[in-house]
Amino acid sequence: MRNMNVSIKLAMSFLILSIMTIITGVVGIGGMTRINSGSREMYESQSQPLADLGIAREYFQRLRVQLRDVVLASGNTLELDVIAAYLVNHEQGFIRYIEAYRRTITDPDMIALYDEIMAAFGEYQPSMQQIMASARVSAPPVQMLIMMNGLEEPTNFVMDALSYLAYVRVQQAAHVNDLNSFYFRVLFAVIVSVIAVSIAIALFLAKYVSDAITRLNEYERAQYEMRRLSADNAALERVNRLRAEMVQTISHEARTPLAVLSSYASLVALEMQEKNSDPKIAADLDKIAHEAKRVANLIDYMKSLPLRKDQAAQRTELDLGVLIGQTARLYQHILERLGVSLVTDIPDSLPPAFGKADELTQIMFNLLQNAKNHTAHGDEIAIRLRNENDELRITVADTGSGITPELLPHVFEYGIGGGSGIGLAVCKEIVQAHGGSIAIESEAGKGTAVTFTLPCAG
Repeated sequence: MRNMNVSIKLAMSFLILSIMTIITGVVGIGGMTRINSGSREMYESQSQPLADLGIAREYFQRLRVQLRDVVLASGNTLELDVIAAYLVNHEQGFIRYIEAYRRTITDPDMIALYDEIMAAFGEYQPSMQQIMASARVSAPPVQMLIMMNGLEEPTNFVMDALSYLAYVRVQQAAHVNDLNSFYFRVLFAVIVSVIAVSIAIALFLAKYVSDAITRLNEYERAQYEMRRLSADNAALERVNRLRAEMVQTISHEARTPLAVLSSYASLVALEMQEKNSDPKIAADLDKIAHEAKRVANLIDYMKSLPLRKDQAAQRTELDLGVLIGQTARLYQHILERLGVSLVTDIPDSLPPAFGKADELTQIMFNLLQNAKNHTAHGDEIAIRLRNENDELRITVADTGSGITPELLPHVFEYGIGGGSGIGLAVCKEIVQAHGGSIAIESEAGKGTAVTFTLPCAG
């Protein structure tokens, strides 16, 4: 009888344990399925609006770039017709995709921001048409540059507002994802609690069975945590890679037009001063050149920020003499128009360096830009490259105004030297990341010489 009672109690206990386990499994599977379904629906509801918003932003960015080509093609009717067709296509593309995104907005504040974007774009359109009309009648480039400068405020507002809309959309998705994660954790905790109760009942029946269940449960939990951490790390790596790629793309696309704008604005201002033209327009052109140069320097700084781990992986052997010679030839035309001579002393046979070509080109560009800014008509800039003690030694020297003794110790600090104050600071960071060193010598009124070294490859 006692054995029978024990058997009945054992059977009842196993039955209760089985029922609780089944209920827990059904609830858990149903809850997890619902959470996964919610996450999938959230992703699908957010991905297309984000894609529409991104394409609209790309079309607007192309409009900005294409306007530069309008100025460069001034008076060329055939080329302007081609550009006009592109402008119409980009304008229609922007409107099509931004309107598609508008249909997904329900928040009143976001609707109001969308209306402001369209109002700014409405201000942008007639100005764009006016620039095109001026280009068709061969209007002076200065006039069109001034009109383009007037577009800076609505253009920046549209770009910033589009970025903010994307940010809000991503934040909303992240919030929903956080809620799903919270519910998932709560459900997981409930499942664990029920299983713990079931295990407590099982302990009265079979100690070894309960130990096995406990170990299995802990193993599954550890595996879940490992998978979650692995997924989080992979997501963070993707975000970092995309951010680095975005910075590199922005830097690459914006650096050259800004440099061209700065240099040619300075040249036009100089020519107007020599011809005794309107001093106010010349002063405005100087301001345009100064601001373009400041933004270009800021872009250089952005370009220096990607992780050094990624930069080191991209370095290769390269011919530094060829690289410096190409940079010098690109800059020589601007210097000649300013009456400044450029002399290069680069031996034919040099050992290769090890580094990134775009970063080393950026160093030379910054040093030549600084030398140009501190030289005048009749001055000279000299570039010399030597191989000394398994190091490549590069010197950029000028006969310009030089640097005062008070400023000289601080020229490699951020915010020093006018403009954005980051040119030499960026050079120092890049040189040190390549395993080299940089130094400067200068005397007020007599000129400046900047020397940096790079180790030879191997």
